Amino acid sequence: MPYVVLVVVLAISLAASAYVSSAARAGDQERFETRATRIQIVIQTRLETYIAMLLGGKGLFATSDSVSRSEFRTYVERLDLPHRYSGIQGIGYVEYISPGQLPSVIRAARLDVPNFDIRPQGERAEYTAILYLEPLDRRNRAALGFDMSTESVRREAMERARNTGLPSMSGKVALAQEIDEAKQAGFLLYAPIYRSRSTPVSLEQRRSELSGYVYSPFRADDLLRELLRSEEAASNLDLQVYDEKPSLENLLHTSNQNTRDLMSSGARFRKSSTVSIAGRLWTLTFASTPDFERDSQRLEAVWISLGGVAIGFVLFGVLLSQTRAQERAERGTEELRKSEQALKQSVAREHAAREEAESANRLKEEFLATLSHELRTPLTPVLGWVHILRRRDDPAVLNQGLEVIERSIHTQLQLIEDLLDVSRIVTGKLRLNPRVTSIHSVILQALESVQPAAAAKRVAIEAGLDGSPRTTMADPDRLQQVLWNLLSNAIKFTPAGGVIHVALKYAGNDVRVVVRDSGEGIAPEFLPYVFDRFRQADSSTTRSHGGLGLGLAIVQYLVELHGGAVCAESQGLGKGSTFTVVLPIYDPVPVQGPVPDRR
Repeated sequence: MPYVVLVVVLAISLAASAYVSSAARAGDQERFETRATRIQIVIQTRLETYIAMLLGGKGLFATSDSVSRSEFRTYVERLDLPHRYSGIQGIGYVEYISPGQLPSVIRAARLDVPNFDIRPQGERAEYTAILYLEPLDRRNRAALGFDMSTESVRREAMERARNTGLPSMSGKVALAQEIDEAKQAGFLLYAPIYRSRSTPVSLEQRRSELSGYVYSPFRADDLLRELLRSEEAASNLDLQVYDEKPSLENLLHTSNQNTRDLMSSGARFRKSSTVSIAGRLWTLTFASTPDFERDSQRLEAVWISLGGVAIGFVLFGVLLSQTRAQERAERGTEELRKSEQALKQSVAREHAAREEAESANRLKEEFLATLSHELRTPLTPVLGWVHILRRRDDPAVLNQGLEVIERSIHTQLQLIEDLLDVSRIVTGKLRLNPRVTSIHSVILQALESVQPAAAAKRVAIEAGLDGSPRTTMADPDRLQQVLWNLLSNAIKFTPAGGVIHVALKYAGNDVRVVVRDSGEGIAPEFLPYVFDRFRQADSSTTRSHGGLGLGLAIVQYLVELHGGAVCAESQGLGKGSTFTVVLPIYDPVPVQGPVPDRR
């Protein structure tokens, strides 16, 4: 019997050790993934902030036929780049110059910069030279006059920005600012400027009306070190950033100079991911460091194994010396069973608590990153226009700026209103003010409120409404909120030229409102979660559509609060979506016929 107990205890100890070791590895993997995701979010969010800043600079040129060097310098100084946009090399203006304009442009530039000249020398069909670059420090002064179209990587990025009318990021380049021996890889962001001040509709017009670019140069090492300097997630991870595919010639930044390729290194955890920024793809590779390994919980498995072996031999000695004392043997067996059970429960509780804490922390970080991005995005154009309006006294510019500011404030108010509605739902404080309501009238009001947004995106709305004078018992304001959310979602995810169909049908004692679009559709694996709070098919901060993932959750709650039901259907991505709202009819005269299923 003592030998059986010894074998059992050793086997259990080894099994527990293996289990804890496996759990520790899973926890370390999750910790590594969370930190890598956090670093990716930080990089992507900051670069989007720089892009928004460039668009503000583009607005400066849209307000005036001519922006002088001193006006541009004042604008950049007010941005306070070192404190609010750390890691950026500067902001500049590149002018598109024809050969006939070249002498006059050089003469005008030399009034402020005596030694200004266009380089490299030589006759060309067109020039895109750097005229302004602030702050005008030692490095940036060396870049003035450089013709960017003479270098293929810069030219490709500028042509992409010109042709699309959108901000564009270049591939890896050697900056003209690299005048010291210690050189870094660089890249540039461009925002096109057109003589018409707004982006022309056709490609031919965008090419013919181009006047220049607002741009920013970046030294990759300086930028990424500054972005991650205060990030705890980056403290125990190595990072390499590549332009497009990983290769030595595409390497923009590495935090470990001793490792050529992190994905082929001996690190315990490695990961590669991609981010798309302004039309350019970056590949980020991560690897754990020895400091990360030292924080691992793998040593717990060793201690459990040693402890189990020690306990086994102690019990073996006790049982071997007291084999003739049956009562003590039984008591020892019972104590062993309780010890084993307590050990298993302790390991299980620890594993469950670790997974729950890591999951909650990950969800919190993702939500906070999304919330901060969505709340900050409307403020960037507001800040840019405030700076512009302080210096401009043009009524047209004032009206344009006020429209942008008002639109941004409405966007932020809608986000806050959604958060308040969810808070009322969670606390049970959301109340209805029901009364006899014409669903036909509510739909017409909702269609009227979203028509400007649909027209701006060139999306057609076709309505097929049964005009029967039927009513429902509902809160008309909340019911309009339901329809506005569904229509706004349809407009948001339907491309230009698409069609949204809205139908109103009466069947038995029910009324059905159907909103069908020809937009992006819903992936089958995401369809069961489409009405969950804070759930989005794309939850990254770089997604093409904003929002907090609350609109459909609010729709479902309000519909069910009215005694109805809502469902979503989609054949898959690219095949559109259909949302159906079913509400009971409030009619003094009962309607004969079968009652349809509201599922």
